[in-house]
Amino acid sequence: MKPAIILHGGAGNWKSNKIDKAKKLLEQAADIGIKILKNNGSSLDAVEKSINFLENSGFFNCGIGSVAQADGKVRMDAGIMDGSTLKCGAVGAIENIKNPISVARKVMKKTEHCLLVSKFATEFAVKNGFKKINIKPRKTKKTLDTVGAVAVDKKGSIAAGVSTGGLGNSMLPGRVGDSAIPGAGFYVNEFAGAVATGIGEAFIRTVIIKNTVDMVQECKSLKEVAKFSLKTLKQKTSCEGGIIILDKNGNYAAYYTTKAMPWVYKRG
Repeated sequence: MKPAIILHGGAGNWKSNKIDKAKKLLEQAADIGIKILKNNGSSLDAVEKSINFLENSGFFNCGIGSVAQADGKVRMDAGIMDGSTLKCGAVGAIENIKNPISVARKVMKKTEHCLLVSKFATEFAVKNGFKKINIKPRKTKKTLDTVGAVAVDKKGSIAAGVSTGGLGNSMLPGRVGDSAIPGAGFYVNEFAGAVATGIGEAFIRTVIIKNTVDMVQECKSLKEVAKFSLKTLKQKTSCEGGIIILDKNGNYAAYYTTKAMPWVYKRG
């Protein structure tokens, strides 16, 4: 089976001069992921390491590029999930940690829990070898350029992951969005995986991503699945957004209803 990976850089009101840079960084991240997959690495490794690259870039609203909440502090959300076991890990409102997606995976691997939040997530990270750093918030007031990835490895196992700094200074301190909620911001099973980008509260209220993945088994067109999900999101919440989907055979779709959503797909 040929491995594959798809990544997005966030659905939103992108300026044209920013999209090209976003795509270049997504291409580099995808190259990292596909190299891991070609070398018999797992889909979890590919998702984590490709997102690490984006978290470290400082360009996207995740990791060291995150925006601040209303009190001026950066608090980040991230989640990761394994489709072959349905195990997942997530962190919400974590502070001063460079790579929240890696902490989320550690939650999945070392605990029986799915989600750790706030200072307790940060304390867990430090106890497990992650260094605290001072993350200075981006000056951008509001941004939706968060990141997500879905990958399938040579064994046919699928994984999905997301990482974000949230909605900017419109957020109350301690707000947690869909990127930390399995089924809302990300979901994967043995057949397919998907991740969301947009207003987190809308995806939480509708649990659109869980429904999206469930529909893959019943519909041949992944694009139609994504299109239907975002149409439903709009009808129920009046919100726009974006979705990327990948199935166990490497078929994919990227669909959005915002002005733009940079994304990249690569197959081994």
